[in-house]
Amino acid sequence: TRDHELLAIARQGWRIATRPFRQEPRRDRRGALVVFVHGVMAAGPVLDPIRERVAASHPCETRSFTDAPWTSIAKAADNLSSLVESQREGRRVVLAGHSLGGIVLLCLVTSVDAHDILRLALAVAHPQ
Repeated sequence: TRDHELLAIARQGWRIATRPFRQEPRRDRRGALVVFVHGVMAAGPVLDPIRERVAASHPCETRSFTDAPWTSIAKAADNLSSLVESQREGRRVVLAGHSLGGIVLLCLVTSVDAHDILRLALAVAHPQ
């Protein structure tokens, strides 16, 4: 409903405002590299609660991907690919995208041969 949407927007704004200099969760390089890609009008802190839970319950390293809001989807996918390549260190990769972040990761997955490095791609609530 509309009230839930307003509450969600307020919660996102609060997370962004209260975590401008947040630390990355612990780096556990035993498992996969898990990269979270947020949607437009959001920022990395919005997905921090999920990242923290994943990092606490699985041997993995979690990262957040943020790009400028005026960046094209194809360019954002290229930038995401560069982040993954610079951080993966031979590990399998899990991509999780919400909203426009889901479109960015789907663009990446369909534009490169990611089958040898990608373990899972999860796009949630993305426009079609």
